[in-house]
Amino acid sequence: MSSKNPTAQTKPNKPYADFPLFPHATKRWAKKIRGQLHYFGPRSDPDGALKKYEDQKDDLHSGKTPRQVSTGVTVKELANAFLYHKELKRDAGEFAPRT
Repeated sequence: MSSKNPTAQTKPNKPYADFPLFPHATKRWAKKIRGQLHYFGPRSDPDGALKKYEDQKDDLHSGKTPRQVSTGVTVKELANAFLYHKELKRDAGEFAPRT
């Protein structure tokens, strides 16, 4: 019976010696910060995982939840666009200011 773990043999090495993340068994790059494991991307993309870590590291090390990057419209932007549209209609005389 062999005591070698076949999963450990398939883990990739770090891209370079100072790489701050380690290859986790879930096939993702990870780092333990403030006692919790955080995952940053698949092992097949170490550059993407490093970029995500660099973007979030200040928040994570200070104990904050990382800011989420949104590609959509926020509620504030939607509400402001609606109000602007209604102001234009009011100014054009399409309805009374009291409406």
